Amino acid sequence: MTKAEIISNFIAFLALGISIYGLYREKKNHEFDLFFELYKDFLILRLPTARDKVRITASGRITGINEFINELNSLRKKSIYFKYTDFQFFEELRKKLWDLEDYLTMIEEPCTGEVRENFDREVNMRLSNIYRCLLKKF
Repeated sequence: MTKAEIISNFIAFLALGISIYGLYREKKNHEFDLFFELYKDFLILRLPTARDKVRITASGRITGINEFINELNSLRKKSIYFKYTDFQFFEELRKKLWDLEDYLTMIEEPCTGEVRENFDREVNMRLSNIYRCLLKKF
């Protein structure tokens, strides 16, 4: 093989590599756009707003849970796409959503003592786990 053929082959392989990388980046950008479209409102507005409405009253009743759980259910429904494209991510997210929902629905009212003291910390920790799962995806 001559130097010209070697250089030509090298340039061809380099062009092929650049093309493959470009396709990979385009796919990643498309996935990010889809991810951003699906979750932007949840991450920035809907979940924080619903979380802020969850409170323990002076009598120990928890208010705002239903709206918060509805938002968590909506987030899970929006994530169905990933059940078919990234099942591992979908399962991890679903488990974290269920963990928070279970905590909210299983807590006994009236909330007193240690449960009352730890309530906000527990809810925030579980919500942070959901955020980390989502943000880890991209």
